[in-house]
Amino acid sequence: MDAAGASDRLCYYFDRDQIQMERTVEVTIPVEPKAAAALADARYREAVGRLVSRVLRARSGPSPLARAIAELKAEARAAGLSDPDIDAELAAYDAERRDRKTE
Repeated sequence: MDAAGASDRLCYYFDRDQIQMERTVEVTIPVEPKAAAALADARYREAVGRLVSRVLRARSGPSPLARAIAELKAEARAAGLSDPDIDAELAAYDAERRDRKTE
């Protein structure tokens, strides 16, 4: 390891437009005992490391969830629904689900 704590291994991240190579850094995070046992396998640790890096990688623009919500909202408005209409539909759906749970 060098002074900054980076290992000698390189991780390859595949992006739409380019391939980046970045040094990895060992970190410690709290996990449940079963997860810790699974992470004893180097293959799992590397896979989880790639996943964490991918999730935390800075993205420009809104998240995929925010984009999906915006698209659905635009479709609802194009169909003539207002925000109060949507809120009323969601409230009715929630009430119906609550009623099914108590039966």
